[in-house]
Amino acid sequence: MVRILVVDDDPVFLTLVTQELANTGHAALVAGSARAALKLLDAGAPVALVLTDILMPDMDGIELILTLKRAYPTLPIIAVSTGGSWPDGVTLDSAQTLGADRVLRKPIRPGLIGATIATLLRPVPAGGAAETVPAG
Repeated sequence: MVRILVVDDDPVFLTLVTQELANTGHAALVAGSARAALKLLDAGAPVALVLTDILMPDMDGIELILTLKRAYPTLPIIAVSTGGSWPDGVTLDSAQTLGADRVLRKPIRPGLIGATIATLLRPVPAGGAAETVPAG
């Protein structure tokens, strides 16, 4: 079992992801904002991966991704978003360009988060390439 930091300002989404993680044998550490997530990490909270929303008040997920990549360069990141008022895919494309290892579009079909996490945390065989999971 690994601990996943889930960052989102939507309590319903946090509950759904926490349940899915529990069903796949993982533990969730939740943060309702990017700043709260950074406080947890800076305090030494052990996490294997961060799953973050992009559109959040105060500090958005793009800024969080940039901060995480500077402070924790090997920490895998999954970005999720509905896109909000931006044209379809722009926020997720930006997130991936700026350092997210995978992107998923909300609503996320059941099982996709668990499968994506399993792929990112799976060790790459010597001389092999990592398997990719398509967004969405």
